[in-house]
Amino acid sequence: DRYPVEWAGILNNLAGALKALPARSPDERAAALREAVAACREALTVYTKDRYPVEWAGILNNLAGALKALPARSPDERAAALREAVAACREALTVYTKDRYPVERATTLNNLGNALEALPARSPDERAAALDEAIGAFREALTVYTKDRYPVEWATTLNNLGYALLGSAARSPEERTAALREAIGAFRDVLTVQTKDGYPFEWAMTLGNLAAALQALSATSPDERAAALREAITAYREALNVYTKDRHPVEWAATLINLAGVLQALPTRSPDERAVALREAIAAYRDALTVLTKDRHPDKYAKIAANLGSLLIESGDIAEGQRYLESALALREFLLDQGSAIESWLRQRG
Repeated sequence: DRYPVEWAGILNNLAGALKALPARSPDERAAALREAVAACREALTVYTKDRYPVEWAGILNNLAGALKALPARSPDERAAALREAVAACREALTVYTKDRYPVERATTLNNLGNALEALPARSPDERAAALDEAIGAFREALTVYTKDRYPVEWATTLNNLGYALLGSAARSPEERTAALREAIGAFRDVLTVQTKDGYPFEWAMTLGNLAAALQALSATSPDERAAALREAITAYREALNVYTKDRHPVEWAATLINLAGVLQALPTRSPDERAVALREAIAAYRDALTVLTKDRHPDKYAKIAANLGSLLIESGDIAEGQRYLESALALREFLLDQGSAIESWLRQRG
């Protein structure tokens, strides 16, 4: 009552501290972010657009960041949080104009693009519209975040743009190919800043994004298929220099699976070259199964086992291949039975 402006400022600072707070558990992280969201909302009851436009926009940006990071207890809660984050960013942009607040505008555009990209869509058209808006936001942010002046922000925004382009819906095969080529160019540019020595984890992540874009291009452009897949293989292999089993087991296993998939799809020039590709793919799937075990990840294990079984049979190891295929089939039947049992239980609960 006596010091509303100071109170609101403290709430905003509290929200920023809670967002940055290292958590000892996922539950602790979720609680901190919920408190940050509540603090921002309270601060906005004092910092209104009419009286404190710049502070109002800053708090909206803070709120959007907390909502985007908030672990949700249900898909509906996640969607609601992201929709609120999108709305907050859009409102902040009415104050953060490019002429007066270029950096703040670029930051908010990046936040808006990320929230739109993560937003669950209720229809393909809604998804396409969200990604189109995200792409536009990232492109506009890049008019401020240039490589010379803001190399780190430039690289981060380019990575976001590339990822949005990779997921975007195209109205024609030509449009899809153009989007993928732009995504590939963006990821390659990112790697000029996010180097292995300076940003090893980000470097590996960008290599994975680049490889995924190259894989997608191989499906839309037959003339570029072999070259795109070979570059994707190289990118995945390089990423494995950072994603080791000891330090990043989940990313290591995911990259091995992706690598094996590309090797499996690679057009080869001779039976010997095909045999070499098959051996590497088989080894990659086997390694991935040491992390994605049957007990802990039955659904993923079943998919990998099915692919591994097929490759083993193609390579001539029919008995072992059949064992993996039978294991995959048994797991899938088990998972279907489990799903049916859960559905039945839910129906009975009404």
